[in-house]
Amino acid sequence: KIGAILFFDDLAAFLSDRFVELHTVALTRRLAALAADFASAFVDCDVLFVTDVYSAGEAARPGVTGRLITDAVLAAHPDADVTYTATHQELLAHLRQRLRAGDCCITLEAGDLTGLPDELLSDETW
Repeated sequence: KIGAILFFDDLAAFLSDRFVELHTVALTRRLAALAADFASAFVDCDVLFVTDVYSAGEAARPGVTGRLITDAVLAAHPDADVTYTATHQELLAHLRQRLRAGDCCITLEAGDLTGLPDELLSDETW
């Protein structure tokens, strides 16, 4: 699913300077089972932000966080520009610092990321 969506990276290269992705994994059981499979899923991104798991009502599992994806990506691609953010506010702070004019920024998966573009655009200090 991620690879199919990231084919837009080629299009984004024509339309923007960098391809920035924000990713949240839904469900702890999915992340626990598939964390290693994410290692090369984001290879076409210039910048990747991984948030914590959107549990969708599932019980938390010790050690199962978005950091598993970050660790898998960095283990396979040590030079990747990937950042784990544990909270929504931390993600907003990173985006305000790192996004720049010309970036194509997309959000994938679940959680509270759908309102993020509006939050950024409505921030008069940004």
